[in-house]
Amino acid sequence: MKRYFGDYLLERQSGELRIAALEATVPPEEVMEHSHEEAHLILVTSGQYLSSARDMPAVSREPLALFNPPGTTHRDRFAETGGYFVSISIPAELWLGIENKSQGSRQAHRLGARAMILAYQLRSELSRWDFASSLEHETGCYGLLEEVSNTPPLSLRRPAWLDRVRERLRQPCSAPPSLKALALDANVHPVYLSRAFRRHVGCTPGAYLRQARLEQAVRLMASGASLSEAAHGAGFHDQSHFNRVLRAAVDLTPSALRKLMRVVD
Repeated sequence: MKRYFGDYLLERQSGELRIAALEATVPPEEVMEHSHEEAHLILVTSGQYLSSARDMPAVSREPLALFNPPGTTHRDRFAETGGYFVSISIPAELWLGIENKSQGSRQAHRLGARAMILAYQLRSELSRWDFASSLEHETGCYGLLEEVSNTPPLSLRRPAWLDRVRERLRQPCSAPPSLKALALDANVHPVYLSRAFRRHVGCTPGAYLRQARLEQAVRLMASGASLSEAAHGAGFHDQSHFNRVLRAAVDLTPSALRKLMRVVD
């Protein structure tokens, strides 16, 4: 078992699965390229994180979740000491035994809002561990595995304009762009954009926009924003709109999610 670069604050084992909360205490220059035999889901709750996983920025300064399949070789690290993260470790045999995994799940990649929230729930359970927590932990981990294994594929041969469209959809704004405006920016026909987006990303532009805004709202909340600030900052019409989207995604209210995040703090 490969240990992480940092101090273990809490650690629990449930069956084959292990979850730990850690503080990054190793300077970035001392973190060398390394490999993990197990699969890992990482929830970064604070700090500046550098990762080579798909869809990650050069430096992430906001909370996020990412997945590393078994055998991942990387040099993921914090830009400075003092960051906090959660590691959920999954035996390689368990991950490889999941049937019908999508191609998108077979490489290290950033996860969306739903997986991020599920990871926060597991972190909360770690802090209040009791006689039922082991069962809750296993249930939550298997829910995460299902979420990760269904990661939509992102073709390596995707159109050059696709990243521009995705980035524009991720930008917070009160009025989202129309399909025609996106197609004009990409210099393609709207019908072709819609078809190619679904083929390469695995969902419609509208579904991607909704998930991007939910993810942004969750990150704002994790960074200390109020519920109304998070809803407004992510481009929701109001807090009620944010509430509906969040409940549809994970059956949680923003207030309940806030309580989970306070446990982490």
